[in-house]
Amino acid sequence: DCIFVDGTFWTEEELITAGVGRLKSGQTGHLPVGGGGGIADRLSAHSRARKFLVHINNTNPILDDQSRQYRALRQMSITVPQDGLHLEI
Repeated sequence: DCIFVDGTFWTEEELITAGVGRLKSGQTGHLPVGGGGGIADRLSAHSRARKFLVHINNTNPILDDQSRQYRALRQMSITVPQDGLHLEI
């Protein structure tokens, strides 16, 4: 089984903190990936499925494979796909 989930923002205030917008992630219809009760916590309950985050905003630190956020996802067996990934289902 594979799960594909929207991973647009890491935090609720990511656009504000990055200085590129005034809206919180929830106001744009996106739940944050990080934090208690975030998407990553919810996905970690699905231990048997392959988990992929898609639709990632360019302000999201998980795009940097050296970031602590990226490493945290790896520890939870959540994949941030790289361009060109092919899956055979």
